[in-house]
Amino acid sequence: MATKNRNENYFWEGKSLLMDTVVHRKRFHLDARNRRHFFSFDIRRWVTPPEDEIAGRTWEKISRKHRREFNGIDRRQLLDTKAKAVWHFVVERIRYRRDSSKHDFWQFPSETLAFGHGDCEDKAFLCASLLLAAGIPKHRVRVVLGGLSKRVSRERRIRYEGHSWPMFRNRHGVWCILEPNLPHLPMRIKPGAEAELVLPKQSLGIRRSVFLSADRLSADNRRQQYVPLVCFHHESVWTVEQTVSGFIENAKGLEPKWQQNPTFHEILRAGRTQDL
Repeated sequence: MATKNRNENYFWEGKSLLMDTVVHRKRFHLDARNRRHFFSFDIRRWVTPPEDEIAGRTWEKISRKHRREFNGIDRRQLLDTKAKAVWHFVVERIRYRRDSSKHDFWQFPSETLAFGHGDCEDKAFLCASLLLAAGIPKHRVRVVLGGLSKRVSRERRIRYEGHSWPMFRNRHGVWCILEPNLPHLPMRIKPGAEAELVLPKQSLGIRRSVFLSADRLSADNRRQQYVPLVCFHHESVWTVEQTVSGFIENAKGLEPKWQQNPTFHEILRAGRTQDL
């Protein structure tokens, strides 16, 4: 059962286990007449298990590049350094490219590696897969499907955009968002409620980079707020719920009739809401 740590806004590791893990219309095939034929997949297939050979070989290349950072490092900091190395690889080596078609096409991690580009969920799936390949335990790795809520001052309302991001629980027990769409890893965070990131003009590697606290980036007083819906890895899928009430918050536009027993499709439909 999920437990609350410190002053967390959400049960980031997952609260309610979802048995319905099938997603539809995220992969398709074009026939000779250029018609789309869609397939259904278990969402857990988009995060490869730790023993995946392709992810393992990629991690070996990453670890060789950062061998200086790994040599002589305090054992307590090893997993944090591995996570930063993976995050650095995904940010620096995988270009962001939005899907060209009106249908959201989810790439598998091996495809994202081969193409060298992907959108937010493609990069998130790859990042989580590489974290597992690096030997980071599964209970410290998640992919979150949700969105970003942005306050529109002129219209005085909140706009909601779908988003996906990988998460890692650092050695202090804090869940951190490894934002996949940054140009470079952040070097520090300005103090204050907005937790504004300070991004270097060029890559400074992983030594001076900092993690992004999920609770700071999901705080209600931010102009841009991370709003999680579900999280998963290669074995399980959960809802991500607020710690205050234990239920998924009303701001997501979810119906109370399934708060006790939500289905995956209803959560995804809620995630496509444009105005909160």
